[in-house]
Amino acid sequence: EYLQIDLLSETPNHYLQRVCPLFEARQDVTAALPKKRECELLAISRTEPCLLITRVTSSKLGLVSYARILAPSSRYRLSGQIHHTSQISS
Repeated sequence: EYLQIDLLSETPNHYLQRVCPLFEARQDVTAALPKKRECELLAISRTEPCLLITRVTSSKLGLVSYARILAPSSRYRLSGQIHHTSQISS
């Protein structure tokens, strides 16, 4: 049915959430050295440190997606920011 959805009235994400809502998602980030073929594809050296991101999503029916993302450290930035909207008084 996925290929028949009307993209003018419903986005692909909305359709998937409607027919197979996500139940769980897990993401792991680790340090890794690239393999020979990955170095060729990414045009990096074997000694370039990389971040390996593994993401698994599932619905109550089972696995929805699995992603393995290798990001050279020179091309990746992980950051975060926190804004406090209220002050705690003592």
